[in-house]
Amino acid sequence: MIRFRITTKTGEVLEGPIQGNGGFLGGGSLYLGPAAARREAARQIKQIKLHAEQGRAPTWYEPEPLHMSVHTDNGRVAVSILDSTFEVIQKDEEKNS
Repeated sequence: MIRFRITTKTGEVLEGPIQGNGGFLGGGSLYLGPAAARREAARQIKQIKLHAEQGRAPTWYEPEPLHMSVHTDNGRVAVSILDSTFEVIQKDEEKNS
């Protein structure tokens, strides 16, 4: 599963996979290997942010308008797409941060 490090507008840092539309971002590319899946997840989050900035209809699961659902170790959190930064976590960083 591809994990993200998200920094919110308030400076809170969250880590976990992000719910897309029908699965987690990057999950459909895992059969290509972890590096390709991370690249695909990064591409997807970039595209989602662009669509949100342009006011286009969402193609992702929205727990609230213009938010994404992040599955952290402490449960699901709705994170603003436009006010947060997203970074794909490398495998060796996942539990060491």
